[in-house]
Amino acid sequence: MEVVLFFSTGRCGTHYLSKAIKREDAYVCHEVEFPSANRILATKYIPLARTYDYHIAETIWDNYKLPQMQMTLAKSGSSCYIDTGHQYNYGMWEVLLRKASPKVVRLRRDRYETALSFMTTEPSADIWNQSNYGGYFRWMMNPFFSICNTPREVLEAWSGLTRFQKVLWAIDEVERQWIRLKQAENINYIDYDFEDVVNGRRTPLEDFLDCKVIDSDEQNAKNSSAEKSRQKPAIALFQMQEEDSKLQELYRLCYPLYQNGSE
Repeated sequence: MEVVLFFSTGRCGTHYLSKAIKREDAYVCHEVEFPSANRILATKYIPLARTYDYHIAETIWDNYKLPQMQMTLAKSGSSCYIDTGHQYNYGMWEVLLRKASPKVVRLRRDRYETALSFMTTEPSADIWNQSNYGGYFRWMMNPFFSICNTPREVLEAWSGLTRFQKVLWAIDEVERQWIRLKQAENINYIDYDFEDVVNGRRTPLEDFLDCKVIDSDEQNAKNSSAEKSRQKPAIALFQMQEEDSKLQELYRLCYPLYQNGSE
């Protein structure tokens, strides 16, 4: 069984790529979980992120995720499982890398554009405003989850941050998680960018995955926010830069190795 996974924040072309990637021997999906992605997040992945217990992650892999992948491939007659989703960010990556040996696409998008995309829903959908995860919520990093090992300075400042700053922090935390993962694990990966998706720079991804990335009117017509009639908040660039600058000051207090979400 060959496995290909995407490491991203979401909101960066993953849904589009799940429709655009074509490979005869591959089952390509976006966040397929049974009975539903939200149910598995609430019952498995979020509890894992809150404890960040490797043994829990192993149990999820052995008893749920591996059988789910194997069953899906058997039903589809495929030998390669490609998932463009970002649901594995909540504590599954170490187990996935060690037991599935996947190829990984590190997919990024401009921080501000990603933040604005996440902010197309109401603040009540932000993950740090959830209590039981029984309804709809945006799949972002939560500073109160153990997986984030959030510095005291961030937790103390959290209630005073703007929503834009909180969402930027969640985006940057994914990058910090990626840096730590690369330092600890041997990863077969490629860096890819939302702009590559938009501008049709397909060759690096096609070569890495031995696939074709196609276009279609249906795929290009709408992104998932537009399709759901979501509107990005109107925040002036100077305001975003000012709030980001204050966030960077906080980072300098507690993230000395990770400035602006990177080394």
